[in-house]
Amino acid sequence: MKKAVFILLVSVLLTGCRENYLAEKAYYHAAKTLGTVKNEDLKANPEVLKPIVAAFEQVVEKYPTTPKARESLSQISLLKAGYKDYDGARAALLKIIQNFSQVGESASEASFQIAQLYEFENRWDLAEKRYWVTAETYPLQTKGLYAPLYVLLHYKQTKDPVKQTTAYQMAVEHYESLLSTIGPIEASTAVKNYLALTHLTNDDWQKARREWLSISDQFPNSGYAPLALLTIAELSTKHNDIEQAINDYERFMNKYSKQTFAGKTAIRLGLLYESQKQYVKSREWFERALNQYFKDSSAGSADVKLLIGKSYQTEKQWEKANEIYTDLESQLPVSVAGLQVPFLRFLHFKDLGEIENGNRVLDEAISKYKKLVEEKPNSKISAYARQFMLSAYTQKKDWNQLMERVDQEIQSEAIEERKGRWLFLKALIAENRMKDKEQAASIYQDFLTQYPGHPLSQLAKSHQELVSKAG
Repeated sequence: MKKAVFILLVSVLLTGCRENYLAEKAYYHAAKTLGTVKNEDLKANPEVLKPIVAAFEQVVEKYPTTPKARESLSQISLLKAGYKDYDGARAALLKIIQNFSQVGESASEASFQIAQLYEFENRWDLAEKRYWVTAETYPLQTKGLYAPLYVLLHYKQTKDPVKQTTAYQMAVEHYESLLSTIGPIEASTAVKNYLALTHLTNDDWQKARREWLSISDQFPNSGYAPLALLTIAELSTKHNDIEQAINDYERFMNKYSKQTFAGKTAIRLGLLYESQKQYVKSREWFERALNQYFKDSSAGSADVKLLIGKSYQTEKQWEKANEIYTDLESQLPVSVAGLQVPFLRFLHFKDLGEIENGNRVLDEAISKYKKLVEEKPNSKISAYARQFMLSAYTQKKDWNQLMERVDQEIQSEAIEERKGRWLFLKALIAENRMKDKEQAASIYQDFLTQYPGHPLSQLAKSHQELVSKAG
């Protein structure tokens, strides 16, 4: 008896394996045929997809319970939508819901796609009903959670305040009812997150803040909790409540100092304290970032050291700032941070009224940038060096050298669209920096002649008209 059961089980397993193999083989051939369809043929006649649809339908018909049958139904839906057979596309998605409701989130995603197809047809009433079916049928799955918020976003984007208010109320009621049903368990954090997003979408950031804060307070070990704290800190910053933002970020650091974003958060705190002119506290956070999160990264540590130096400089402690800058130039001369030091030295001399010394610093920096461009022409650091060279000429107000440098960029640039941008920049320099309206008008005309279809062509035409009238 046991032997017979064993043989039966083996037989079932082998049959299943064979079905999966044959389904994969049939799916592969259908997908390969789809890959041969050219875009121009598809544009000319979308119905070239019909034989391929038939091939995918064969996979579904012959091997209905296999994973490839589910993938085939997805392909069928997309392809039928491609030649505007929306009813057929939805029918394929309904089969996914009927046959694969237990496979991950396949059914909820298919339900959401049905709504999107209605929306694509401009049948919003039916789309909205389907979004709500998705929300109510699959309340804790990703698309089910997102659906009420999606409806609210639709009315906000279409600027329909009456329906936006109704959608907001319905979404809040849905999420709150769901929270009441599932109770205070960790699964509720996802619902709270969407409820917070709903409040935020409806421009009530304080309610959103309270929901995100409750996630951190009630479920500190939830995956949503760290991001919730960072989000409310950003909201506080955005609404210029800097004291609250600092408290929020410090709460994050107290709870989640080992999280991925902790290093950047420490820097963010340093910058916020600096904005409040609390320089000592600012540098404490920069030092913490340097010692705990960026000590093994030469580029990262250089960036943080530059921030510490700038903090001392802003506080008028030049000797300490200069000590850090000298160390940067010595230890990491070819880092992005190291290449920025000359600009900070220039600002120091400028504040003292020593423009000649400041320009000397920039001249030395330009020579260094040129050398880097020559030695490492295609490197990332070379790209920064070219950018800093342009900034140095701008700081010196050396417009002739700046124009010459832009000409070199135009000559070396291989992509026409970028060449056009450089030429447009050259015209702007002539117009706004050199105040040479005649030269600017001439360069704008060259631009319009060479790049009539450029994204900046309309703007160039407007500038040309203005400088021509002024001239």
